Amino acid sequence: MSAAAEVRALLTYSVGETIDSLLRVDLRGYRIPQILYEAARRLTDRPLTIDAAERLVRAIKPGDAVILCTGFVFPPWETGEHDGVGGTVILARALEMALGARPVVVVEPELVDAMRRLMRTGGLTPWPSFEGAPPRTAWVSGFTKDAAVARAEAERLIERCRPAAAVAIERPGMNAHGQYHLATGKPCTDLAAKVDHLFLALQAAGIPTVGIGDNGNELGMGRLADAVRRAIPHGHQCGCPCGGGTAASVGADAVVTAATSDWGGYGLAAAVAFLVEKPEALVPSSVLEHLLWTGIDSGLIDGSGYAVPDVDGVRLEYNRRLIDTLHDVLTYTRQSPAKYAARFQAVLARTGMKPEE
Repeated sequence: MSAAAEVRALLTYSVGETIDSLLRVDLRGYRIPQILYEAARRLTDRPLTIDAAERLVRAIKPGDAVILCTGFVFPPWETGEHDGVGGTVILARALEMALGARPVVVVEPELVDAMRRLMRTGGLTPWPSFEGAPPRTAWVSGFTKDAAVARAEAERLIERCRPAAAVAIERPGMNAHGQYHLATGKPCTDLAAKVDHLFLALQAAGIPTVGIGDNGNELGMGRLADAVRRAIPHGHQCGCPCGGGTAASVGADAVVTAATSDWGGYGLAAAVAFLVEKPEALVPSSVLEHLLWTGIDSGLIDGSGYAVPDVDGVRLEYNRRLIDTLHDVLTYTRQSPAKYAARFQAVLARTGMKPEE
């Protein structure tokens, strides 16, 4: 491997570690972000965002469909929350701009209209169908809440779109008994689209998947189930009649954990933008603010239950700063290889770090 390639490998690893660290800032102070992150890092020797982004970059070619699953409808309001949907829009835009992907967004039927408005706010035109859609568009599709027909619906969707990859962000994930829960243990099975069956069908077809979550009850977090049952409140015992706990049972090929799932979407978008050297693929923070207000106007609410432009109780200003900081990571590191090449080589020599690390 050339010296330039070694420097790039070290830079990529370091950028991934920086992004990962920003995503797990524990504002609540309850250590759940660190618990989940440590469990996920045991699955890979790469930073989580880089591992997931590299899989997407390898899999997706211009014109390929990518399925993005999101939407968490929760009681007693029975509407969707901000967390997950904003990160999905931001990731969809990044994948379209950076890789030429055709985003297909899968949500509960009652969230389709809101998601279409959010996609337009994020910069992609919602198209009425998958077939014949021009570039710079996204198709939003509802998915069944009936587990008995979910597999057949999943297979029809896969046949229709022939996706190259799929990502779930803050999607309810069924536990080992097929039941869905909030992080608090409260059941929400009747409200959840049975998108787990879509993920299972994708995996059976050999299509790479990424799961993003913040409590372990989300689709894609199944590979962390032991840690969730052991260390996360309600993970082993939900308190509802099913008695199966909140730990999701369906895993993903790559797992990204974050203190708030939406942040995982921002971080993965930033990692993709870094890998293909298109920092403009990450939205400016002003777009995130518009997304949150559009969500409010479309009937979504914060996870706190209030109709405010926060994400999981984290105020708008912090979320904007996070996007701005991710942009700083992309901007400064573009200058690094030329400016600090000697320092990169010195680090490689002193640490014995292998380029593939």
